[in-house]
Amino acid sequence: MLPFELQIHNTIEQQLLLTPSDAPVIVALSGGADSVALLLVLKALGYRLLAAHCNFHLRADESNADEAFVRRLCQAQGIELRVKDVDVEEWRRRCGGSVEMAAREARYQWFDALRLELGAQAIAVAHHADDNAETLLLNLLRGTGLSGLRGMLPRNGHVVRPLLDCRRADIEQYLALKGQSYVTDSTNLKPLYTRNRLRLDLLPYLRLYWPEADKALALTIHHLRQADAFVQDAVAEKSQRYLTPEGHILVKELKAREPHASFLLYQMLSSRGFSATQVADMLNSAAASGLIFKADGREWVLDRGVLCQAEPQPAAADPAFFPFTIEIIERSDFTPQRGDDARVTYYDGSVLDGEPLRARSWQQGDRMQPFGMRGTKKVSDLFTNAKLGLHLKPSVPLLVKGEKILWVAGLRRSALYPVTPQSQKIVKITFISPY
Repeated sequence: MLPFELQIHNTIEQQLLLTPSDAPVIVALSGGADSVALLLVLKALGYRLLAAHCNFHLRADESNADEAFVRRLCQAQGIELRVKDVDVEEWRRRCGGSVEMAAREARYQWFDALRLELGAQAIAVAHHADDNAETLLLNLLRGTGLSGLRGMLPRNGHVVRPLLDCRRADIEQYLALKGQSYVTDSTNLKPLYTRNRLRLDLLPYLRLYWPEADKALALTIHHLRQADAFVQDAVAEKSQRYLTPEGHILVKELKAREPHASFLLYQMLSSRGFSATQVADMLNSAAASGLIFKADGREWVLDRGVLCQAEPQPAAADPAFFPFTIEIIERSDFTPQRGDDARVTYYDGSVLDGEPLRARSWQQGDRMQPFGMRGTKKVSDLFTNAKLGLHLKPSVPLLVKGEKILWVAGLRRSALYPVTPQSQKIVKITFISPY
């Protein structure tokens, strides 16, 4: 076993990246030095491989030459190859973003589909230590926290990076020993993108004046990775204090008790698509009622210090939604209610005459005359008196007849259609959909 192969073997073992099973490993193969070395070293270590190559057709004949190269390489190595043609411009039209981002999203989506199709244990990509140094500097210049400064991780879900502790020079030396050629992406040699400018201009300058720059950056990444892991463990532990069993976040309580509330809340919410600005707005309005926040296409409600995800409401969306049963009972079977029964209420039989009963959700401005009262009351006030959070209000069905509200299910019925000594027919209505 060559020293380079032993180094990768040790990294895989220490980081638990792959297992010696029959499940294949998908190797993202561009044809460049890094991915070719990854393919050869994983084959030498005895893993069952499938190579996956994306042709983005962004460099005309050069892209097709890369595809032809990987086809020859895989045939010579006896490794199955899958190739996918990707229309990057079409992907951008559908998903937005830069060419780089569109190509990345398309590539990883296909890799993951392949993983599921083949039952592969992982997707191996060829990022190495020099790439990680670039990532650290790039994120540092953009402005970032610990997670950005720690660089890429050896494992990210099903994506593994066995070469992450290797230098580019080590990779080229290994390929030279193996007598293996590779292709060079001409765009990597031009300062067209920010990462290229770091690679071609800034890092050579640093190495000129600080010959140990690469070692120092790698050591910094190592320390920051450990620090980030420690912080994430601490965040997970502290977060539990401010999560309800339903997954709601107690923002007001967190703000009152935590000296670093902004950092903790951002750590809890950033993975759900919230920005630092939104987190600051939540903390500044922790006691407000009914604030709406949107993140990653979902809607969240901050109501009296509690943040929760708004759920779709079937009563408003589905005209067929009717969470009640209706039963006609004999006068002799009727027992007058004592106070409001949360699930059952009774009406004079005439409630079934004329317009049909239906269910809908609460709307701004709804009013009703509660049983036992002379005047009307806002339905929203009934919710407030019941200490019902804003996020739950739309899920409470109203039983209505025409424009008149007969029952705020589970809370209060109206004074309409009361059962009296003169009632010949009595209707029992049961609420069957708890909120």
